[in-house]
Amino acid sequence: MISFIRAAKRFFVFAAVGAALVISAAAADISVGTVVDASSLRLRSEPTTSSSIVSSAPEGENVVILEKVDDWYKVIYDYRVGYMSGEFISVSANGDFEIGTGVVNTLSLNVRETPGTDATIVYQLSEDTVVDVVGVFDGWFKVNYETGTGYIHPDYIDIKNVNLSDTRILVTETAKQYIGTPYVYGGSSPRGFDCSGFVYYIFKSLGYSLPRTATSQMNSTLSITREQLMPGDLVFFNSTGGSGASHVGIYVGNDQFIHSPTPGRTVCIESLINSWYSKYYIGATRVVK
Repeated sequence: MISFIRAAKRFFVFAAVGAALVISAAAADISVGTVVDASSLRLRSEPTTSSSIVSSAPEGENVVILEKVDDWYKVIYDYRVGYMSGEFISVSANGDFEIGTGVVNTLSLNVRETPGTDATIVYQLSEDTVVDVVGVFDGWFKVNYETGTGYIHPDYIDIKNVNLSDTRILVTETAKQYIGTPYVYGGSSPRGFDCSGFVYYIFKSLGYSLPRTATSQMNSTLSITREQLMPGDLVFFNSTGGSGASHVGIYVGNDQFIHSPTPGRTVCIESLINSWYSKYYIGATRVVK
């Protein structure tokens, strides 16, 4: 599927290792294109039949149309911007289809109830928030965000192929190797971990220097919103009522995190939606930039 990046064509490095594929999504009036009367329609680098083929789309496939160029359409398809012959594209102003992942590129983005600047604002998204883009309606993107569905202007969402870096994958896979290791108060080795000792050990083994306690780990790393969570980020909790964090884990995706919970238990994966963790969740930070 497609992911989203800004009109200004800035490059966004998604993590410490590897970069996301950047696609320009700026268009005054984006629309939906559907491949018709062609078993495989070629996506070309330029609007000519002699230009290189960068991908192809089967009949019935949807694309995002950015603009018309003579007898061609400039489109987004298969993580690429290119050109398709207008002869084989049926155009519509509206359409529900799974486009990909969008990343907010402005400090605060209004989500509207319906397409248009006069529509009711139902939510606000902060910069770098990730949303699912699921359609095009009257020149606006339809998105699924944390609590619902709404519409955002395409100038303020970046289209990108969100590829997790090797480092993020390594963090989560390394952490999973220690599932079943017993909780040991003050422990920071495979013989036994407490919560912050587990985080400390995993990142140290990958060349990252973190403080030893949960509060210090929270204060020394980059604060992010829950919407911005990616695998390899840290999640923090406080059940004591004091300042700082009383517990920490490593986010692994899909609202789940891995941690060393309490005495008598072992390293395991649990859900942030769990009533206890949801109640005492206080924030998240990023180690792998």
